Amino acid sequence: MSSGLEAMEREDYAAAREAFLRAEQMRPGRPEVAEALLQIDQSQSLEGIAKHRDQAAAAEAREDWHSATAEYEAILALDSTIRFAQEGKRRCAARAEIGDLIDYHLAHPVRLSTDEVFEEALELLVRASEIDPAGPHHRQRVEALEKLLDAAGAPIPVTLISDMETEVTVYKVGRFGTFERRELTLRPGDYTVVGTRSGYRDVRLTLVVRAGTQPTPVIVRCEDPI
Repeated sequence: MSSGLEAMEREDYAAAREAFLRAEQMRPGRPEVAEALLQIDQSQSLEGIAKHRDQAAAAEAREDWHSATAEYEAILALDSTIRFAQEGKRRCAARAEIGDLIDYHLAHPVRLSTDEVFEEALELLVRASEIDPAGPHHRQRVEALEKLLDAAGAPIPVTLISDMETEVTVYKVGRFGTFERRELTLRPGDYTVVGTRSGYRDVRLTLVVRAGTQPTPVIVRCEDPI
């Protein structure tokens, strides 16, 4: 028992546990041994909580929200009732989600050509802009998303050329029937253009619209007889 207590004073919990377990083998059922082992468990738990709390704070400071969430989850695994860990997990998980969504939109700008995705990104921008305090990395993300939305929301003139015989449809935009020349304004993105004509093979084209560039006129004519 004395060697176990000395080890506890040194905070050498592994050695203390080993000493107390030897004492238990020598004289089973001693209440002081059970109490000492419980003390070790509590001390190690408190030590773990303090360690994870420090690591969570460091992760938050560097805006690593996923790591911070994991640290708070580790604390809750030790004691699910700890309030600061519950609040920290909620806060950091929410920040991680917003960061992931911004990164996804930045990595997939073509998706913004659809109204639904564009509105979704606008709502995300509002949510992200309201976060306070916001670190430098978050501010950079928000600025990048704002610039992307400005570019994605600016319509670009596009010219379609046909033959007055081909029915032309631009998916997610509309049916335009037959024409010789048609001017459209489209947000940046990739669009599928389909031409149909009775007795002729359909044509399918991809119209690529990018911010800052002027697309060349797209010719949509069904000229291959079936």
